[in-house]
Amino acid sequence: MGSSLPPAAAADLVNSYARRVADDVELVLDGTTARPGPDDTVVLRRGEHHLTAVPTVSGSGDVRRLVARFPRADLTDGTWKVRLRTPDGPLPLGCRLLVQGERPVVLLWGDEAAPSRPSRARPRPDQDPAPRQPAASRLLRRLRRSRRLRRLARLGSSARRSS
Repeated sequence: MGSSLPPAAAADLVNSYARRVADDVELVLDGTTARPGPDDTVVLRRGEHHLTAVPTVSGSGDVRRLVARFPRADLTDGTWKVRLRTPDGPLPLGCRLLVQGERPVVLLWGDEAAPSRPSRARPRPDQDPAPRQPAASRLLRRLRRSRRLRRLARLGSSARRSS
């Protein structure tokens, strides 16, 4: 059984979201512990394509809110990996962005999709298992069989007596 808890991430994925705002896609990462500097950028990567945006940061202390905007016209359909590029190297934020045409954008949990598993084989409607007889029919068949056996036993004992 799976877990509905978010995976370990550098942001609070429950309160983070992505949305369309006018001609842009806004990515809001709430509760991030990353401390973005003035040269840091949020990077969306899908295959060889990548987009960058300078995030605005709000909040104080250890927990902050990161907001980055990307032009919707630059985002092709598919799943985009979300990273924070720092001078020390890229930092995965533990989420992905799903873009599907005119549908709303979706912030997905996890750096990678979980591997898919084939479903267990189940009989198809055209391959129904042999129908079972109702319990009453099975019981009657057993009673008839036991009556036949008793009759045969009586016939056998009467045949032995007469000889």
